[in-house]
Amino acid sequence: MKSIYIEKLAEVPGGLPARNMEEHIDGQYQGDSHSIPVEYNLEGVLSYDIEVGNNYFKTMNSVYLYKYLSL
Repeated sequence: MKSIYIEKLAEVPGGLPARNMEEHIDGQYQGDSHSIPVEYNLEGVLSYDIEVGNNYFKTMNSVYLYKYLSL
């Protein structure tokens, strides 16, 4: 497993609109009408490898920056 940092960079055209950061509550389900806010970030552990881009990946709703953290 690898330590990783992710940050949401942008919405994806045709995906759900991003919620405003002021309205977001970490760890709480807030419905299916919006995606997490742009600039949302998280540190955690990646349990499988992702090989999408040099430093980004896309989901249905978002574009994320990622970087591996030193141990």
